[in-house]
Amino acid sequence: TQYSLDNGSNWLTGTTAVIAAPSNHSADGAHTVLYRSADNAGNVEMAKRATVNIDTRRPTPIANWLAQVVRGHTASLLYYVADRRPGSPTATVTIRIRNAGGLLVKKLVQRGVTVNVRHAARFLCSLAKGKYRFVVYATDAAGNAQTAVAVNTLVVQ
Repeated sequence: TQYSLDNGSNWLTGTTAVIAAPSNHSADGAHTVLYRSADNAGNVEMAKRATVNIDTRRPTPIANWLAQVVRGHTASLLYYVADRRPGSPTATVTIRIRNAGGLLVKKLVQRGVTVNVRHAARFLCSLAKGKYRFVVYATDAAGNAQTAVAVNTLVVQ
C-alpha cells in the first residue's frame, strides 16, 4: 500500500499517514490523502481519495443577548459559537442556568451546532420569577473546548 499527502508527487509505502497539527495552526484545514495498493502480481489499483480535517483552534462562545421570558412561556437564549477557521464545522454547546445563589437550575445541551451562525436554545420556562445567569460552553467536533465561557442574564417575569 502506498499513499501521497496533499496531492504530492511522492508515493510513500505504508498503511499509516501522519499529518502534523502544529500549535501555530499552520496545518489547520482539509488535507487530501491519496492511497493505492498493489497485489503480488504488481497490479496497482486506481488511487482512492480521503480527506482529513485538522482543527487545532478552540471555539469561542458568544452570548451578547440578554434574555427575557414570561414564566410559563418559551425562553430563547441566543448564542453564537465563533471559529475563525473551522476544521470542525459543528460544536456541542452546553448552557447552564444558575440562580442568584449560584445553584444550577437548568442545563441544556445542543449537539451538531453549526459554528459561525447565531442560534437559540429554547425551553419552556418554569423557573421562578427573578434574574438568572446563563453560561455557554462549546466543544467543537475535533474535541477542542473553549478557553473562556460566554455569560449573560436571563430575566424571568
